[in-house]
Amino acid sequence: MCFHDEPVMNAVNSSPVIVPIGGVLPFASTRVKDFCCNCSGIRHETGSGRFVLLNEGDYQIIFTGSYTSNSSGSVLVNIEADGTAITGGGFEDTVVEHVVKSGVAQTIVKVYCKGTTSVSIVNNSEIPIKFTSSCISIVKVR
Repeated sequence: MCFHDEPVMNAVNSSPVIVPIGGVLPFASTRVKDFCCNCSGIRHETGSGRFVLLNEGDYQIIFTGSYTSNSSGSVLVNIEADGTAITGGGFEDTVVEHVVKSGVAQTIVKVYCKGTTSVSIVNNSEIPIKFTSSCISIVKVR
């Protein structure tokens, strides 16, 4: 049964993942993958942190995560497209050792005609981050 015409993907981590400085957050499980009518516009391999947007259009990316660290410091997490941080598509905070906090980032990514775009969640902090849970949702909106 087809509920909508645009691709939707939701991937999660239910177990903690430590992401090194400059590292990409991998997602262990793809919970929802709905590509109605075989439009197949988003690709993700389980365990990878890379999501490939395959078709021309605008995609809404929403990331939520609970995080901590084994040391105190500044946290900077970005949604990146093709290796470049998207302005306004991330969050900054200060974390105290072993105190769990939450962050949300969202943005719109445009894929141009006959192009593809690779999207990832990247730790651009000065310290490694332990994500205790995390979720990414990607929806083609136009």
